[in-house]
Amino acid sequence: MSEMVERVAKAIYEASPFKMTEGPYDRQSDLYKRNCRLLARAAIEAMREPTDAMVDVGQDAFAEGINMVAGHPEPSDEASYQTYIAMIDAALSEVEG
Repeated sequence: MSEMVERVAKAIYEASPFKMTEGPYDRQSDLYKRNCRLLARAAIEAMREPTDAMVDVGQDAFAEGINMVAGHPEPSDEASYQTYIAMIDAALSEVEG
C-alpha cells in the first residue's frame, strides 16, 4: 500500500462523523481501516486527471521554479514539489469556492 493512500485513509477517518469506535486510526479494526483505504484510493483516483484550473496554476508554479540547464528547462525537485502543491490547492479551492 502506498504512503499517500494510507495518509488519505487516516484523514478520512479523522474527518468522518460516523466513527464506529473512539481512538486513533491505528487502533481501528482491519475491516474499518480497509474501508478507509478503499475510500482514499477512490478519492485519489478521482484526482488523477487535473481540472483546467489545476493545469493553469501548475504551469505557473512550474515556470516559476524551473532551472535552466544548458539552455533546456529541467525541473528542480522544489519546482516539482511547488507545482504539485499548487495544483492540489487549486483542486481544493474549487471544492470550497
